[in-house]
Amino acid sequence: MLKLVIVGGSSFGLTVAEIARRTKAFAVEGYIDDSPEKLPSYSASIYWGTTDSLSVKKIGSKKLFVAVGNNASRRNLIQHIISLGLESSLVTLIDPAAVLLGDVSIGLGSVVFPGAVIGPHANLSKGVVVNAHSFIGAMSDIGAFSNICPGVTVGSCTSIGENAYIGMRASIIQSLKIASNTVIGAGASVVNDIDFSGTYAGIPARQISLN
Repeated sequence: MLKLVIVGGSSFGLTVAEIARRTKAFAVEGYIDDSPEKLPSYSASIYWGTTDSLSVKKIGSKKLFVAVGNNASRRNLIQHIISLGLESSLVTLIDPAAVLLGDVSIGLGSVVFPGAVIGPHANLSKGVVVNAHSFIGAMSDIGAFSNICPGVTVGSCTSIGENAYIGMRASIIQSLKIASNTVIGAGASVVNDIDFSGTYAGIPARQISLN
């Protein structure tokens, strides 16, 4: 069993820890977080230090997972870990209750929550979060560091750019293209391509602000 250190000790980190345990491949060794005063009591009990303490010497043979919900912060931390020469320590986590249909590609540092369904030949880049009970259709592409929230439906052959945030229970019909850095509000229904980054909400989804 591999020893796992989780970067991010909040509620997201605790959830990721349970997914890691459910795989039966990892034992959680501790948490790294830059705001220890805000940590839940459990993660605080095995606190390892701030991100400044990350090093090849400290991590050794242990594995790392970045459990930070904010896309930009998750991207920066993963890139920082890679710059330290620790890329081989990063892992991908897939809950045993997730369903991957056929040949699915999931990038380094991504996590797939229980109840998620990913169709054949879908491609998830690195640092992607696929939350519980979401659906990603066949031959879809999800860009690096994007966050697919619980209950989202992404139609087949859809392309979502990098750093996108798709809110709870939003739906995107098949064969659309969604620009990088786009935010889709909870419950929105996307029925047309989104060519420019911004925040979109409503049924059908319309732009409500620029990012």
